[in-house]
Amino acid sequence: MLVVPLLFEAGMTDLVTEIWVVRCSQEQQLQRLIQRNHLNREQAQARINSQLSIEEKVAHADVVLDNSSTLEVLLKQVDVALKTKSLH
Repeated sequence: MLVVPLLFEAGMTDLVTEIWVVRCSQEQQLQRLIQRNHLNREQAQARINSQLSIEEKVAHADVVLDNSSTLEVLLKQVDVALKTKSLH
């Protein structure tokens, strides 16, 4: 398993057999980036704009997880996705 935040931007999609995308609302993404990286709103938005859009990432994803709630909810989605994958 690889965790590559900029998988698409780094052109590394050929290194993986499955792509999981974790998404949340644009506002949540912006606020989390501001808080985590201590950026102002304009800096955070510029960073987001420099990346492939979440819609484009989702279009190429094998699994999409919704990270708009709590960590517990996200981890439950991971568990369900892993169980589903192991059944196939």
